Amino acid sequence: MNGLVEVSPEVFLLEMPLPFLRLPVVNVYLIRDHDELGLIDCGMNIDGAFDTFARYLKHLGHELRHIRQIVVTHSHPDHIGLSGRIREASGGNLIMHRDEAAIVPSRYVEVDRILADLRAFLARHGTPEDQVMDFSEVSLHWRAYVSLHRPDTEVMDGERLCFGDTKWELIWTPGHSAGHVVVYDRARQLLYSGDHLLNKISPNVSKHPQSTVDPLHDFEASMRKVAGYDIAQTLPAHGERFGHPAQRIDELLAHHQKRRDRCLEAIGAGAVSAWDVSRAVFARAGELFEKRLALFETLAHLEALRIEGRLFEDVEGGRSLWRVP
Repeated sequence: MNGLVEVSPEVFLLEMPLPFLRLPVVNVYLIRDHDELGLIDCGMNIDGAFDTFARYLKHLGHELRHIRQIVVTHSHPDHIGLSGRIREASGGNLIMHRDEAAIVPSRYVEVDRILADLRAFLARHGTPEDQVMDFSEVSLHWRAYVSLHRPDTEVMDGERLCFGDTKWELIWTPGHSAGHVVVYDRARQLLYSGDHLLNKISPNVSKHPQSTVDPLHDFEASMRKVAGYDIAQTLPAHGERFGHPAQRIDELLAHHQKRRDRCLEAIGAGAVSAWDVSRAVFARAGELFEKRLALFETLAHLEALRIEGRLFEDVEGGRSLWRVP
C-alpha cells in the first residue's frame, strides 16, 4: 500500500498527509505485537487524514480497538492533531511527557493568557510595534487541525511502558519542545526520534514563553544523552530513516556553533535587538510564521551565548538589548 513501509519486522511507517507543499507528510509509526498495537505520533487532523489512518490499519488486518499505547512525542499539530480522535475511537492509553501536557491547554484551548505573554515577549525583543499583534496570532488557525483528548498517562524521563512483549523507554529530550520525548525499543535497537533528530532538517530550537529557560543547551544535552544508546535505526517524524545518530548529532552540534558565531557577527555589525539579529541571520525568512520562528530560534542562541558569558543582555525601558562583553 502506498505510504506504508515495514521498516523493521512488525514495525510500520505510515505517511500521514500534511497541508504543506515543502513538507507534505509526517511519519507516524505503528508497531504490531501479536494482536496488540502501539502508535507513535498521530498526524494532523486535516480532511481525510483519519480515514487514511483507518485504511492503513485495515490493510494490516487491524482495527482501531487493537491500539493499546499511543505516544505523542510533543504537542505540535502534526504530531498531536489526530490524537483525540484516535484515542476516543481506540480506547488506547494516550501518553505525553508531563511538561508537554502542561502547555497543551494554553496552546489550543484557553489561549488568551499565552497571547498576552507572546505580545509582551515579542515587544521586548524588538518586533516592530505595528506587527506584534499579527505575529502573536499567526499560528492560531492551527487549532482547527487539532483534536484533543486529556492524556491518560503523563510520564517523566526514563519511564517504561509495554504492550504484548514490546517494551519501550521514554527519553525526555527537551529543545525542540519543552516536553519532547523519544521512544527507545532496546530489543529491536530502534529509536523513534520524533522531531528531535531528523536526517536532513535542523529541528527548530526556539526560546519563547512556553519553552524551557535555555532550550539550545537543553537540545544539545539531549542529543548527547541519546548518542549513548545502542541504536541500529533512527526513525524520525520527517524524512528518511538512518542508522545510529552519532554522526548526525555531530553535524547538528557544529551547525549550532556556527549559528552562535553568526549571531555574534550580526551584533558586531550593529544589531542590538533579537529582532535585528534574526533579520540578519535569517534574511530569507519572508512569511509571518517564518519570521516568528526565526526570532525565537535567534533568541535560543542569544540566551545560550549569554549563559556562556559571550553576550550581555541589557534591559532598557522594557526592551532587551544585546552586546558583546
